[in-house]
Amino acid sequence: MKKVNKILSSIVLLYLLISLTIFSNPSNDSIKNILSKIKNDSALVDKYIKLSNTNNYEDIKFYTENAIKICQKKLKSEKSTELQKYYFTQQICVAYNNLAFYYKTKGNYIEGINYHLKALTLFEKIKDLDGIANVYNYLGNVYQDLDFYDDAIKYYSKSQIIRKKLVNIIGVIQVNNNLATIYRDQNQLDKSLQLFNENLHFLRIKKDSFPLAITLNNIGLVLIKKTDYENAIKHLEESINIFRKVGNSLTFARTVNNFCQALMKLNKTDEALKNLIDLYPYAKKIDNPKLLSEISNNLSECYKIKKQWEKAFFYQSEHNFYIEKVQDDEKKKKVIQEHFKFEYDKKTTTDSLQYIQKTALKNAEIKSNRKQKYFFLIGLVLVIIFSVFLWNRYRIIFKQKKLIEKQKKQVEQAHLNLEEKNKEITDSITYAKRIQTAILPSDNIFKSTFNESFIFYKPKDIVAGDFYWLEVVGDTVLFAAADCTGHGVPGAMVSVVCHNALNRSVREFNIKEPGKILDKTRELVIQEFEKSDEEVKDGMDISLCAYDLKAKKLSWAGANNPLWILRNNSQGQVELLETKPDKQPIGKHYEIQPFTTHVINLEKKDIIYLFTDGLQDQFGGPKKKKFRVSQMKELFKSINHLLLINQKDKIQHTFNLWKGKQEQIDDVCIIGVKI
Repeated sequence: MKKVNKILSSIVLLYLLISLTIFSNPSNDSIKNILSKIKNDSALVDKYIKLSNTNNYEDIKFYTENAIKICQKKLKSEKSTELQKYYFTQQICVAYNNLAFYYKTKGNYIEGINYHLKALTLFEKIKDLDGIANVYNYLGNVYQDLDFYDDAIKYYSKSQIIRKKLVNIIGVIQVNNNLATIYRDQNQLDKSLQLFNENLHFLRIKKDSFPLAITLNNIGLVLIKKTDYENAIKHLEESINIFRKVGNSLTFARTVNNFCQALMKLNKTDEALKNLIDLYPYAKKIDNPKLLSEISNNLSECYKIKKQWEKAFFYQSEHNFYIEKVQDDEKKKKVIQEHFKFEYDKKTTTDSLQYIQKTALKNAEIKSNRKQKYFFLIGLVLVIIFSVFLWNRYRIIFKQKKLIEKQKKQVEQAHLNLEEKNKEITDSITYAKRIQTAILPSDNIFKSTFNESFIFYKPKDIVAGDFYWLEVVGDTVLFAAADCTGHGVPGAMVSVVCHNALNRSVREFNIKEPGKILDKTRELVIQEFEKSDEEVKDGMDISLCAYDLKAKKLSWAGANNPLWILRNNSQGQVELLETKPDKQPIGKHYEIQPFTTHVINLEKKDIIYLFTDGLQDQFGGPKKKKFRVSQMKELFKSINHLLLINQKDKIQHTFNLWKGKQEQIDDVCIIGVKI
């Protein structure tokens, strides 16, 4: 859902622009006949400008260039009055902007920017503030399309200052929407929400349905990012109701999909699924790959929760199909961005050289004219020397250009080779992630086993050394959080060995007591690693629970990782009860001892926490220090009153806030279960 933004922003922009008359597509002969009857230059320019607003891009160029020729002719004419010159200057600016749109559509962003800048220069000359503000906004659109957000914000801000001065409410709403979309993409959510809410206030007063629906949807997207799902649903529902009245299939479909995502976040799977099933064939008719990839992914997730694996697999396949199309579009966009940078740098260099050459020639001419009588021969020699210098400079520049082109091709080829290798490696690791994900129990299994639970699982890399585990044997539920040596691919390989050993201990050897399960698991892991000629010291730290559903008793054993239970005492205070683990891993150790099984009597509303060391070891905060165990305890106590699904969100928010821009140093796995 990273960019549902630009399409919606463009729609708002197009809607809010002053509407121009769009002519039907008459035949070329009939158009020529109409134009031949117009004798007044002002009327002819106006007609050409209106005819340029067509869906045929070549027609845009033809009509616009004809309008420009007439305007330039009238501006050069001595017979034109000041008022007429003002009018034709405005019209030529409109034509320049239309040509800019034409070149941008063709992917020639450099030429598009040049025509916008031509329009800007003329608008500044006649002091047309509204025209200047419009061009700044158009330039912001170009840089936003290319993901050059700093430049886009600079131009949008200039446009906004002028429009506020002119009390142009529609224009301010337009710029607010563009800025808010950028801030949302940059995760500056408070800034984004403030601007969207300003727009919402004005649009409710104007009762302008279509942009109001767009703005409500944009606010819903920001609230989803802020995990305020209830408020997001309220705004999205209002947006959907408006779209049902005013139409527009693409934005309606995107809004319904956003609404379903918010429902899924609140575990309202049935309601989300019902809407998604109705939405999918509707979206198929629109044929937008980005939209279809998101809807099919949401359908797959819903069916996974419902354990309807065949349907889940079908929609996952649909998602993979459409996401490839989206990635192809992103690659094309990347090529355009690189081309834009290259052409822009090249043009800047060329313009600088031309300016230097023109200045030097002008100075030489002035000097020659002053002293022509007495120093003609000297002047001629200087001109010859200077010409030789220019020729040598030209030859040097030409050689440099050839060398740069050759180096560019070599760099591009090396880049392509590197991308291909990276893709092969990434594809292999991604496939390994699918295998690792397949062996992990789903959130739904935890939810069906316990009344309330959560799993916060955040691998450092694509695959992880941490994993969580659940097995139901009769009336006993076995569940664990495990941390294998390392992370990434090495950690994932160790995790597969340890996961298999856990399963064998329970399924093959029929062991249910936690301490004995860990003893047998250690034995199996050591056996696996002893098959190698080299000594392998890798292993696993784990916190393992066995919960008797009938007796409501908990048995637990731990290898280096403890058990925490949070309980409200009789005085209404929160107590954290910690059970210490055995200080030995699952693997080779200098002094191997049997693991201890602890039996714990639970009380109603107790919350059990199992975790690895990823959170407590994470560097961050203002002093770039570790999070520490004491901070974890305070965090868990402070969120004890929340629903477990909200506890997960709070833990994730705290982790991200603490980490900031620091690198994640290890996998993180935390399990919470409420009795």
